Amino acid sequence: MKISSRLYMFILFASCLIPMKASAETPSHVFQQAADLENQILAIRNDAKIRSKLAQPAVQTNKLPVHVYSKAIELNQKIIRLQKKMNLSVAEQKTIPIKEITPNDVYEIVAFLNAELGKVTQSKGLTYKHAEFVDGKTPSNVYEKMMEASLAIDDLIGPINPNQVFRNSEIIDAEFDTIAKKMQVKIPDRTVPLDKSASPYDSTIEGFMNLYKIAKLERKLGIPAVRVADFPIGKITPTEVYDMTNNILAELVRIKAKLGITEPAPTPALLEGKKPFEVHQLMVKVGRKIDALAQ
Repeated sequence: MKISSRLYMFILFASCLIPMKASAETPSHVFQQAADLENQILAIRNDAKIRSKLAQPAVQTNKLPVHVYSKAIELNQKIIRLQKKMNLSVAEQKTIPIKEITPNDVYEIVAFLNAELGKVTQSKGLTYKHAEFVDGKTPSNVYEKMMEASLAIDDLIGPINPNQVFRNSEIIDAEFDTIAKKMQVKIPDRTVPLDKSASPYDSTIEGFMNLYKIAKLERKLGIPAVRVADFPIGKITPTEVYDMTNNILAELVRIKAKLGITEPAPTPALLEGKKPFEVHQLMVKVGRKIDALAQ
């Protein structure tokens, strides 16, 4: 054997001893998991003889993995509700890690949701078609697919209501207090009047205004600013408002990670009897806090 051949064989043998790094998951892999999640939900809907037309979300743009993770948290909560309804063991309630979220992170939580939803399909002896891998998907494509799955499960457990939106708004409000403390900014203590004529549409307007204000705060902190999506078209329901609050929560993770805040988000109790105008009041209050922080 020639010297060069021996050297080649040594290098080949040595390379086998080096641990191989696990391949990174891409948005396309996450999309495949999200499609499987939707297919499981469709199988459960079909078994429940639900024949209503599936709601279709608007085309999504400018989403980051952290936004997809926030949508996975929403589905996590809904799957828990479905498991409770069916008297099954319930999934762990996840939260968004305070760090830069990667496609790997999103893949893991969506795979976890698939396994938890599998408790439902297996308990009923259901089968479903596994999604094929399609290359070239983006986080925005995944977010849209997760929205489809989230809307599809609503017919099994009931849609988002103002109580759930109010709890998200409470979390957002408290998170900005934590950020203000870290930034050493005093928030003006002013009462926000309650406008009982405010609707989910008004709450969504305030929420989108807050996302633009968050973009200003992010630029101040040296974070790539959120690119705010188009305002939803058509009738605005608590579902759309909830989606908006989840996007704000995703941005708060980015801000907290930049500031080195490790304190987890609060977990307020789910209150009953909340109205859309109470959500609107909190969104106005949050906007004033962001104004003080972004100056």
